[in-house]
Amino acid sequence: MNIRRVVTIILSLSVLFGAVTHAGSKILESDTKIIQHNQSNGGNGVDPIKLKAPKTPNNSCAVFKKAKVQYIKRRFGKVTIVKKPKLQCNPKKEQCNLGVSWNHSPTGRLDYKVKVTWSLKPC
Repeated sequence: MNIRRVVTIILSLSVLFGAVTHAGSKILESDTKIIQHNQSNGGNGVDPIKLKAPKTPNNSCAVFKKAKVQYIKRRFGKVTIVKKPKLQCNPKKEQCNLGVSWNHSPTGRLDYKVKVTWSLKPC
């Protein structure tokens, strides 16, 4: 089996299970639901996204580390994160929100999700 296929299988499984813990580290990843924009006349706007932390082991809390956009389908458009929560934002104690700006042309389409990385800290 080649390395590319192994990586594809591992990434598919991590998406399937929703959150993945990196071996030997205190980092979690989660994905938002898929957001779609395919208006026939084009469009633009900002999607507010309320972040929810993945389940954590024992007495740990997940705190925001970083976020990036992952395109599912993209045609004549783009997505940009314009507002991030502060680093170390803990969704159990405060609201952690993202603002995602998007636009596409009349023949365009955008399907995307946001991949969020969390650090584990003691609660």
